[in-house]
Parts: sequence; C-alpha cells; structure tokens
Amino acid sequence: MDWPVGGLIEGRYEVFDIKAPSLGVVYICYDHQTRDPVVIKTYPDSLLSPPLTRTRFMANAQAWQELGAHPHIVQALAVRDIEGKPHVFVEFVEPSLAGHTLRYRLRAGQVPAEEADRILHAVCTAFIYAAERKPDMVHGDVRPENVMMTREDRVKVTDFGMVISLTDPAAIDIGGLAPDVPVSTGITLSEGGIPLCAVPYVAPERLSPGAAPSLLSDIYSFGCLAFEVLTGRWPFEAATVPEMLRAHQQAEPQRAPLEETGVSAAVAGAVVRCLAKDPGARPQSFAEVMGLLSGVESPTSVPAPMVGGIEAAAPELSAPDAAAAEPVESLAREAVEPEAAAEELADRALESAPYPEAAAAEPPAAMDVAPGEMEAVPAASLVEEEAAAPQAEGAATEPSLSIEELVELGVHAARSGRLDEAVSFWENALREDWRTPSAHANLGAALAAKGESRRAHTHLREAVRLDPRRPQAHFNLGRLYHDEGEFEKAVDAYRAAVDLDPNYGVAYVALGATLEALGRSDEAAAAYAAAVERCDDRRAKERLEALRSRGAGQ
Repeated sequence: MDWPVGGLIEGRYEVFDIKAPSLGVVYICYDHQTRDPVVIKTYPDSLLSPPLTRTRFMANAQAWQELGAHPHIVQALAVRDIEGKPHVFVEFVEPSLAGHTLRYRLRAGQVPAEEADRILHAVCTAFIYAAERKPDMVHGDVRPENVMMTREDRVKVTDFGMVISLTDPAAIDIGGLAPDVPVSTGITLSEGGIPLCAVPYVAPERLSPGAAPSLLSDIYSFGCLAFEVLTGRWPFEAATVPEMLRAHQQAEPQRAPLEETGVSAAVAGAVVRCLAKDPGARPQSFAEVMGLLSGVESPTSVPAPMVGGIEAAAPELSAPDAAAAEPVESLAREAVEPEAAAEELADRALESAPYPEAAAAEPPAAMDVAPGEMEAVPAASLVEEEAAAPQAEGAATEPSLSIEELVELGVHAARSGRLDEAVSFWENALREDWRTPSAHANLGAALAAKGESRRAHTHLREAVRLDPRRPQAHFNLGRLYHDEGEFEKAVDAYRAAVDLDPNYGVAYVALGATLEALGRSDEAAAAYAAAVERCDDRRAKERLEALRSRGAGQ
C-alpha cells in the first residue's frame, strides 16, 4: 500500500512528506507516540517480490540496524513487515541549507580543501566503525547520494546494504546495454527493470557476471566519490553508460583534475590507490584509507589471521644472533603475558603517567588520565557508572556525560578490572567524536591487552595520526609490531616514543630488546644503558652486562 501525505502508517506515523529517489519510496513521518520525526523506507513490490530478494533485504536491513548509533552513520531504528512488505525505520536527519545529501553540496560548487578533508574523513570513520561492529558488512552503493549532510554540518552515511539487496550481479552486461544511454548519478536499470549499479562509482570486478560486492569494491567506489569531492569531476571521462563501464575496466583515472585543484601528493596518491583495477592493489581497509589520506604510511604486514576467535601466532623474525635470541624474546615479552588482561592493560596503557626515575621493573599503571585528574569526574557520575556495570553501554551513552568524562570513566573501569566496560566507554567517546586521541590511545591499548591486534592497530595508529606527540601510543604500537615479528617497525615506534619522552625508561628497555633481536648489539647496549640511567631496570642491567661481556657497547 502507498500512503499519501496526511495518511497514517500503522495508525501512528503521519506522513508529511514523500521522497522518491531512483529506486524506492521514502516517507517522512511524524510519530504521534514519541512526537519525533522518523523516516520510513521501502521499495516497489516489483523489486521485493522474489522471496530470495526479500530475505536478503531483511537480513541487510537488520545488519544496518545492528550498527547502532554513530555520529557519521544514519541510524536504522527498526525493520518491520507492514502489510506484507518490509519497511526500514530510519532516524530523521535535518538537512543542511545546501540540501539533504553530498550531491547537493557538489552541485553548489567547488568544495574547499578543508571541507573536503572533513567530509572524506567522516565517511572513512563511518566505514571503520561499521567494519568493527560488523566485519562482513558491505555497503554496496557508496556515492554522494548516500552521504547525508545535516543542519549541524555533520556528515552521515546511509543505506548500508540496501541497493545490493535488490541487484542481480549476473545481470550486468556491458554488451547488452544500449550504446546511447547517458551516464547518470542514479542506479542504472537493466531492460527488465532490474537495478544494476551506480555507473560512475562501480568497481571493475563487479562488472564480471555473478561478481558480488565486497569491502574492496566499496573502497573503489569511495575512491570515485573522493575524486569527485576533491575535483568536482568523475575519475573517468565518458558520455554513455557503456563507455563509463569500459573506462572502469580499462582506463587510468585522470591526473590533471587532481593537479589543477592543488590536492596534496599524499591525498592524490590515496585516491589513485583506491581506484586500482586490481582489488589486491587497493588499501585493504578503510582504516588504511584513512591513514593514506592523512599521509601516514600504512603497514606492509598483515596481522595474523583469527582462528576460532583466538589470534594465530604471527611468524617470528629469526634473530641473527641465535645465542642472544632466547633471553631477548623472554625479556621483550616478560611484561606482555600477565595472568589477566587488566594487568596487561596496566603495562600497555601508559597515557599521561609520570615515569619515576626509580620505576624498577614495574612500569606505571595508568591510562590517558593521571590519577589526580580522575578526581575531576563528578562523584555522582562514578556512582552511577558503578551501579550500571552490567549495562555498561547504556551507562556510557548517558547524554549528560561529556567526552572527557567518558574517557575518564573508561580509565576508572579499567583500573577496577572491568576491561570490557572500559572498552565500551571509550567506544562511546569515539561515537561522539572520532577525533579524540585519548580515547583511541586507551582503546588501542585495551584491545592489544585483549589480543585484538587488528582493532588495536586501527586505534593506536589513529591516536598517533591525531596527535603525533603521544609517546605512549608510539610505545604500544611498538609492542604490537614486536609481537607480530615486525621488529624494524617496532624499533621505529620505540624510537619515536623515547624521542618524545627522553625519560621513558620502559620504552628504552623494549627498544634494547628489539635491537638485540635484530643483532644490532651496540645500539641495544646503548638503549639498555639509557634504561638503566632512567629507571634502574633490573632486566636492562642484566642484558647490558651480557652484551658488554661480549664486547658490545664499549
């Protein structure tokens, strides 16, 4: 059934506007129970009638709903069957003055570099969060029409998995398309009315019959979107649909528009990599895309695969000096394998903690907020947080809590041994503002302690990108690299930590152990000597004496 303006859906939702995008119907409604606006989306019976399509649509809509709330994602609130047809209830987004979507903003004229950077980082942030919550999530229709622009100047991605629920991958046939069909920004339909793809944004591998959309095809589509945001043009010049599809398969993206608009080499290189024909040559995650856009070199290694929820051991780099390898490895891991993850976090998360000159073997147990700063948290907030421990996520989303309070409550929970609750607080701080380095640093340290190295990498690298002056984040990255056998990268991270904090004794110990494993004995001895000078570390003393007995560091 179709409802007119003024009609009531389920006797509750009054329709006050109707939008008709390229495929579906969008009802803008007033909910008479909550007294809030809400959006209800559905698609024509002709597209939803096949049972397999309907099942796929419901599954994708529910996956979108399970993403929950995030500042850069339009929230799917519910999926309901109304009069035999599935409908998706979505949060109402009050549009910006320029219009509802990024498409309207692009039509208004050239996007300044700072605004373009903000838009692209927001879109990446949405996909990073989606990948963390739903690793198998595929959007399938990344284009400006699905990037909402709000009145508060916030960017929000919408319609996760919707269009690909309706498309038939086997139906895309370049040869079967009429040669004079002009390129449009909407979804191109087959002669039988089946949705195919948004032609300017489709990845080349999706043009093979039966090819399913994937994360890497989303990254390609993002590359097309990013190119358009930065230049106002598509990456390929083509007048007709067949020409554009062939360009995706065969042509190289234009370089001139990127050069003419003064895009930095790092950003231009990131976009071009997203547009690689070979999916394996593209960035392999949106976290990597974010790093490239920010000029941060992405890691060449891939973390070890997950096996049954437990991370498989990464291959270890064989030490050139076999005699020294065993004690070095045990030294490097002595503080990495405590009996509980909370103890591990105390060793890893060293944000803002002082480094006493006589720290001995025990590094300071701290997160991103020093103990004295915890007193700034209102006592009532702490009491409420304690009482709500079984429902930590609900407590963390309490609207009265600021980002700073969420970070501090996470610290308090972690110190009390409630690591999962701490993770929830820090995740909620990032939902409020992804660009909160303290939340990234602490969340990365906590995830590393729990053995979730993939996610730990994402957040620690983001902490360093947002604030490169954080020695503890560099140190924790070094620990991850060491655990994965990436010793050279670990050395670079540890050096960054001690350059930023010359009194960081624990980092000198780890640096010495890693250099010794690489056979660089003189450098290792110097690092151990620095550790002994700063924190009188027993382990560093023993290794320094062993190296000097072999003539190193003299």
